[in-house]
Amino acid sequence: MIITCPQCKTRYRLAEHLLKDQGGKVRCSRCSHVFQAPPPAAAGRPALSEQGSPPDQGAEEPFRNETEPNASSAKKPARRLSLLLLVLLLVLLLIGAGYLYFPQIKSRLPFSGDASQPGSLSQKEDSALSDLSQITFTDVRQYMVDNEKIGKLLIIEGKAVNESSVPVEMIKIQSEIFDENGNSLQRKSFYCGNTLSLFQLQVLNQKEMESALKSKVGVLTNNSNLGPEQEVSFMTIFYNPPEAMAEFSLKVVQATPVSQD
Repeated sequence: MIITCPQCKTRYRLAEHLLKDQGGKVRCSRCSHVFQAPPPAAAGRPALSEQGSPPDQGAEEPFRNETEPNASSAKKPARRLSLLLLVLLLVLLLIGAGYLYFPQIKSRLPFSGDASQPGSLSQKEDSALSDLSQITFTDVRQYMVDNEKIGKLLIIEGKAVNESSVPVEMIKIQSEIFDENGNSLQRKSFYCGNTLSLFQLQVLNQKEMESALKSKVGVLTNNSNLGPEQEVSFMTIFYNPPEAMAEFSLKVVQATPVSQD
């Protein structure tokens, strides 16, 4: 049967079995107007229009019966939830891919501070390690990151290796940057075992990053009870470093032997 909305004049096909013998309330899906639909017998058979085609031709889907559940409406929340889960999965995949391939796409630090020029800092040799010389470095690298709250960040990271014959813990490193004449520009000391992801480096503020990197024993206590030939990651950050920087140095300033008692 065909029913017409009295407010917007939109016509719909309505299955007769959805209405009771005395009719029922329906809601127009176009203008949301609620009105009383006549009983099936009162609607009768539709007449031809002036052009000779049935008036129900091109009519929209049936009204939602106010007394019957709407199956299509019930499916909408499930569809929206599925779409949201798909979007979240894609975002997680993109973040994982960025972290995995970050070494290949990282920015290189220029000597002059001009991002259009190639080049990177060179590591300055520092032999003043005294009795801590058995703690060595491997996989050291430096790169620049643009932080949305702070600006430019110089990241220096790598791994400290315990080449001594006893376990150590709370390894502390001093990092220093110099200009091309060897003049010291900035210096920082930090504990091993704390690192941040590329995403965190891009969005966290300075206070949040310093808080995440300050643990003496590192994340999951990986800077404690470091046995012979074992290694631990490290990371330090220079915020908006001077453009004159040309090289950096790393020096172990603390490594506490673990008691064998």
